[in-house]
Amino acid sequence: SPKAVDTRMKIGKVQLERGRFEDALEAYSHALYMKAGLFGDSHPSVAKIHEAISIVHCEKDQPTEAVKDMKRALRVYREEYGDENLTVISTVESIGVLYLIIGNFEKAACIFAEAVKLKMSTLGKTNPDVAKSLIKWGSTHEKI
Repeated sequence: SPKAVDTRMKIGKVQLERGRFEDALEAYSHALYMKAGLFGDSHPSVAKIHEAISIVHCEKDQPTEAVKDMKRALRVYREEYGDENLTVISTVESIGVLYLIIGNFEKAACIFAEAVKLKMSTLGKTNPDVAKSLIKWGSTHEKI
């Protein structure tokens, strides 16, 4: 039921905050299973759970696993919203940050360049968020 999913998500969040990453991962995984059963794998609420799981993997110092779950979320968001959407753009940037953590600066720079392109087409070239993304891209590009 949706209420059971919400309860699992709350448990996952509390466990994450307490640093009990395995328990958080278990709660989020259970919520993912239930939510996908209710709405299918391609629902934005399922993508949100993949994001939460990604955060747990990052906290567990498993950035490669974190990227996989964040990419799953991105795939769903793109199917649902298209590219010119702030949730999609934010998720793209999160993947870039994860590649920075991994130390793959070339991949991170490519991802940040994509985020800049998406932000420009969505928000316009003069939006301050575009400038922030340009700074991320530039500082990452310097590390290559």
